[in-house]
Amino acid sequence: MIVGEHFEKRWKELYMGNLRFTLLGSPEVRHADQLLLFSTRKEFALLIYLAVEGCIHLRKILSELFWPR
Repeated sequence: MIVGEHFEKRWKELYMGNLRFTLLGSPEVRHADQLLLFSTRKEFALLIYLAVEGCIHLRKILSELFWPR
């Protein structure tokens, strides 16, 4: 591992933490062992979508996908 990759990984661990997704059974998301609660199922679905896709998305595309007119 080169120095830049090590720094980036360590920075993410310290400041962003890790999200843990449980999708079989009752779906849940945890951050630093604390359960995250969502106001709506769409919020939860959006987070899962972004985590699975793993790339940058335009806000317009996401809003059309999750909140069609």
